[in-house]
Amino acid sequence: MTDTSTATAASVPLAPRALPLLGHALPLLRDPLAFIMSLSDYREMVRVRLGPSTAMMICDPDLTRQVFLNDRVFDKGGPIYDRIREVIGDGLSTCPYPLHRRQRRLCQPSFHPTRLAGYGAVFARAAEVKAGSWRDGDVLDITQEMMTLTTRATMETMFSGSLLAETMRRALADTSTIVTAFFRRMMTPALLRRVPTPRKRRYDQARNRLSATIAEIIAERRADPTDHADLLSTLVAAVDEESQDGQKQLSDTELADEALTFFLGGMETTAITLAWALHLLATNPDVQRAPGRDPSGPGRAGRSTPRTCPRST
Repeated sequence: MTDTSTATAASVPLAPRALPLLGHALPLLRDPLAFIMSLSDYREMVRVRLGPSTAMMICDPDLTRQVFLNDRVFDKGGPIYDRIREVIGDGLSTCPYPLHRRQRRLCQPSFHPTRLAGYGAVFARAAEVKAGSWRDGDVLDITQEMMTLTTRATMETMFSGSLLAETMRRALADTSTIVTAFFRRMMTPALLRRVPTPRKRRYDQARNRLSATIAEIIAERRADPTDHADLLSTLVAAVDEESQDGQKQLSDTELADEALTFFLGGMETTAITLAWALHLLATNPDVQRAPGRDPSGPGRAGRSTPRTCPRST
């Protein structure tokens, strides 16, 4: 979705079922996938109301390509990005256009091919451990299983094995709280977001603790410049030789924003993708029996029955 002014949106059709004050917040909260899929009949664009704000849903592939590629025109902003920035600040995925080029140059070394092989090995080991814990006939909440897998693998990829067990446990718990509440918070009008409910207090406490945990980890790395062969070590050491303002390295605030961006970004989206992949395998036995697939290997767990279809956020 891209934010747009009322004048620009006037000629674009409004999605059905908009309620006074709330707009389309309720159908988005109740079943976001069903609501988004219901917009596929619109040829180019459709308006979606989130409380008093209006957003555009792009339905055409060519227009979608323009939005993604032309970042000078379609910059990141609006109420949804405001909610995301509450958690991850101005990281690579949320920073505005003027900041993006510098941050991308500083993050590029973290994804050099020599680094990617090590990250892949971490995820492969985590997948083997997770699959090895399943047995034929198990009933699994596959979304939660994949969330656990990607969270632990992302933690190790970013911070190697240097974290204390208590630090790891606290970060995992706080991340789970944030992710669980995040989508609902994005769709909730500003006035309701300020109501001090128990849910809001848990969210605020988890967000503050996670930020403090990341700041603590960064301070420890600053004091010990040893290359831990993880993503954070590369971010700490990155130098931007093209910097025009003398800031050739990421500040502590920027490091925290990038760490949170990659940490949260590597968790949920990857987990949801894996959950849907396993769901499709479970409903397509012919693919499971495809030649070359080892039925005694980790894939055997694909025959376990998901408790529910993966939850889309």
